[in-house]
Amino acid sequence: MLTCVILVNDSTIEKMLIHSISKFPPIEIIDIFSGGIPALERLHKLKPDICIVDVDDPNIANVEVAELGVGVAIAITSDIERSYALIDKGFYDVVASRDISFEMLFRRVNRLLKFIYHFVHKYQPTEEKQTTPSAPAEEIPSKDSLFVRFNKKSVKVNLRDILYVRNINHALELSLTNGQVLQHSCTMKKFMKSLPSNQFVRINNATIVNHKKINEISKKELNVGGKKFIVSKSYVDNLKKVLQF
Repeated sequence: MLTCVILVNDSTIEKMLIHSISKFPPIEIIDIFSGGIPALERLHKLKPDICIVDVDDPNIANVEVAELGVGVAIAITSDIERSYALIDKGFYDVVASRDISFEMLFRRVNRLLKFIYHFVHKYQPTEEKQTTPSAPAEEIPSKDSLFVRFNKKSVKVNLRDILYVRNINHALELSLTNGQVLQHSCTMKKFMKSLPSNQFVRINNATIVNHKKINEISKKELNVGGKKFIVSKSYVDNLKKVLQF
């Protein structure tokens, strides 16, 4: 059973969430309250597994997820264009307030449970085993292209033609130098592993860029192909390492 706290000021959204969550047995609502400092203090004591936050509430709008002290935070907003900024703040998912329903909740929570299951089983401690030293692995040559699924077909894409990759509505969008945008069904983590680390770098939870295509860069943002992107604090050090500055 996962514990859940709802942090919302809008009574309509509150009723919709309660109605949807009540149909989903794996989640138990343990508290509901409005924003502000008292709410944050209670959150720290409850330590719920999931916190659903109405980020349109001015009392909570600028709070970083780390300040909530919860396992996973899901943002509810009427302005879905804020998704990138909210994910950059640490929210696991962003849901449009107009889309709240049991079906929506079922899909999002199932995805969360799969992620938790994979993480626990992959990283749980195991007994150390004695191993014999092995010969160093041969260096794998860097590839110059990959295939992506687009319009029910596999399309070959040259890596040098990729400007950036964005995670939009749980699908990846590859923006190319010729202006074409390809959609690809894959997770950011898995796709990042398929890219050469000497050419691509992740700059926030929702964006990968071809660092050879970076036009401008500052402390908090960079420009690729005429488009500006926020560089998340947690990715700054790796970006500096890749760019060697």
